Amino acid sequence: MEHLSGSMDIKFRRSHPYIHMYHVKGLNNWLQSEKELLIEESNNPKIKEGVVNYYTSSKLINEELHSLLVNITLQYYFVGNDYDRSFNYGPTPMVYYQTRKEGERIFHNHYKSDTITATTYIDPIGQEHGGGLELFMHEKSRPIIYPEPDYVYFFPAWILHRPLPQSIDTPRLCINWGFNCSVRPIHKLTGDRW
Repeated sequence: MEHLSGSMDIKFRRSHPYIHMYHVKGLNNWLQSEKELLIEESNNPKIKEGVVNYYTSSKLINEELHSLLVNITLQYYFVGNDYDRSFNYGPTPMVYYQTRKEGERIFHNHYKSDTITATTYIDPIGQEHGGGLELFMHEKSRPIIYPEPDYVYFFPAWILHRPLPQSIDTPRLCINWGFNCSVRPIHKLTGDRW
């Protein structure tokens, strides 16, 4: 299997000054091999212990996806000169699991732990079933991301956001990740400053 962090086809698209989308060809197919494990872990009370996000035992996600996200960050953002792999990102990505009946749908942010937040989905359920990701900049600016296969969404960690309810029981599997910068990150192509 090709390593995700290798020569993957990555295309950038800016949907909002605070929402950057990266199309990674084949990402969804690549992550599908972990779907059963993530669903099994999400139903294991010893792993979740009442938390909304949980760490997975998936080596593919913890190493390969993690490396891909670091590479995207360093390729597309100025993050400061004192980049240090031991400091700039948490130990591993985390998984969020939601169904029609299960999930935590409150606004939150990650300003205490990260500067940049990234998220991707395995087999997104489709806009017609709800389950978008709502961001809150202010009362008149509340964009909603409806996840698409093969996309990773980057946004500033300080922005309030929440998963929206969905109308079906098909599990929503969202992989979340964060990165710490020593300066406000600046996008190398757009100049967006977060």
